[in-house]
Amino acid sequence: MTVVAAVGLPGSGKTEAAGVAEEMGLRRISMGDVVRREIERRGLSVTEDNLAKVSADLREEHGRGAVARLCLDDFNIAASDGVFIDGIRSWEEVQLFESALGDEFVTIHIAADFETRFERIRSRGRSDDIKSRRGLAARDRRAFNYGLEEALERADIVIRNEDDLATFRETIRETLGGYAD
Repeated sequence: MTVVAAVGLPGSGKTEAAGVAEEMGLRRISMGDVVRREIERRGLSVTEDNLAKVSADLREEHGRGAVARLCLDDFNIAASDGVFIDGIRSWEEVQLFESALGDEFVTIHIAADFETRFERIRSRGRSDDIKSRRGLAARDRRAFNYGLEEALERADIVIRNEDDLATFRETIRETLGGYAD
């Protein structure tokens, strides 16, 4: 089995892909949930501002690979587990997972245009969601500052998510078919 990780900008479809992976029997780990857990541990409410602050704090204190390190430590990820990781944010995170998992680690870049992503985010209703186009642009810039661009460019597989949900889900199923039991 393999550990597959989704990398993409906010609203691109990483969480939807993770849901498909889970339906296929892969264990789902959300890197965003790791940050949300840290926010709650600090006694803060889960908001867009706190998500940005705690993410930045973690990376400043422990390097750009901080959230990947927390995932590896907290979830005891091994290639034999058959895992889907939602939310890689930097090339350093990719490198940490590759170092720990070797050839059994695969990245999928899920891509969607800005307006599509913005509309998806507006419709999902999470407490830490972006409320404006300006907010999404700022979050995209933060992600690129974390090193996301290199992770996107070096992904093993690229999937465009511009079509309807059923088509995207089928594409994910076909792509993951070789990685799930």
